Amino acid sequence: MIKAVVDVCENPKVLSKIDKLQEAITCISKLLDICKIYITGKKYVERKKVINDLMGMRVSDFVIFDDEKFNLIQKKLLKLNK
Repeated sequence: MIKAVVDVCENPKVLSKIDKLQEAITCISKLLDICKIYITGKKYVERKKVINDLMGMRVSDFVIFDDEKFNLIQKKLLKLNK
């Protein structure tokens, strides 16, 4: 079955932004994990600052990703049985 689909899988610009966002999410997740251990107040505050800084930088990536244009292309899709 041929359908009109977005070209994300073939769009290097969009794929690059998706990869960067996935890396940022992984990094933030790991940083959050290391906040859930017994550490000094000073270290906790330092880690929170790093997380907040990363979050601020990545919010702009999400906005840029949201504004990214895509094209519709025709692709043959496999029909999967449910």
